[in-house]
Amino acid sequence: MTDFDLAKVKWKASAAAIEERLAGRESLFDEDPEIAVHLDVLFAKYEVRDQVIRVREARAAGRDLVSVDLASATTTLSRSLGPELVANHFYESLGFGEIFRSAGLRMKDPPLAKAVILARSVHPGSDLATHRYLAGSSSLPELTGFGPVGKDRIYDIADRLYEAKNRIEPELAARANRLFGDESRLFLFDLTNTCLEGQAQGNDLAAYGHSQEKRYDCALVALALLVDDRGLPIFADIYEGNAAEPKALPKVLDRIKAKSHPPHHRDGSRHRHQGQHRTAQEARARLHRHRTGQPGIIVSR
Repeated sequence: MTDFDLAKVKWKASAAAIEERLAGRESLFDEDPEIAVHLDVLFAKYEVRDQVIRVREARAAGRDLVSVDLASATTTLSRSLGPELVANHFYESLGFGEIFRSAGLRMKDPPLAKAVILARSVHPGSDLATHRYLAGSSSLPELTGFGPVGKDRIYDIADRLYEAKNRIEPELAARANRLFGDESRLFLFDLTNTCLEGQAQGNDLAAYGHSQEKRYDCALVALALLVDDRGLPIFADIYEGNAAEPKALPKVLDRIKAKSHPPHHRDGSRHRHQGQHRTAQEARARLHRHRTGQPGIIVSR
């Protein structure tokens, strides 16, 4: 139970002293001070261990154990919670309610609107996928406080948010800058596309072009994203399916300049292009500098 750092000649006297203490007898002779110190430590540890043993025995006596076959164990109504809590924290920190009010957006069902935004954050997908996630996999109904809803309500919320996108986006980017620090640079502009199943009639943006998914049989829409050097999105937009960076980039730069879109530049913005011929990259870098007055970076690969 403990180490005795005693000379061998004192071992016999130590053993006798231990027997006296265990028997509860007082020694007729004064104990050797060195032996007494070691015995005090020994019995203190003994008492603690004895208490631990008694507690364990009491717990064991009160147990009601049942054997469980782990291979047959199943769960029902399991829902995701951790990612939703993180997303909810940033939803509140960014003040989405105030953003909606400043954008003049009045939601009929604010809890559902919040749930749709959080669901898209932690489980990106279509409106239908969002409805399925909320109905069957997520704890957001309990977290935000809305009841069962049909998928049409999800579609309506998503449409209303998109209609107010140009009013929500700048305010959201500005609040993100204040939350994470306002020193950032324009860093990456990327353009991709996705295919549309069916004929896409009535969709003014649908067009045939170079499909990233190799779906040359389908009409496309192009998706543009601009992020800062922290990876935070500044804005996203949708363009014609046959749009390429030479067409989309000037519109993006004009929009940044016209709307004083965050982020605030430090010693110049950085504009990164991927997968382009060097001559084209240089032309875009010159265009970026001309439109914004900020230098850019060319990345070749």
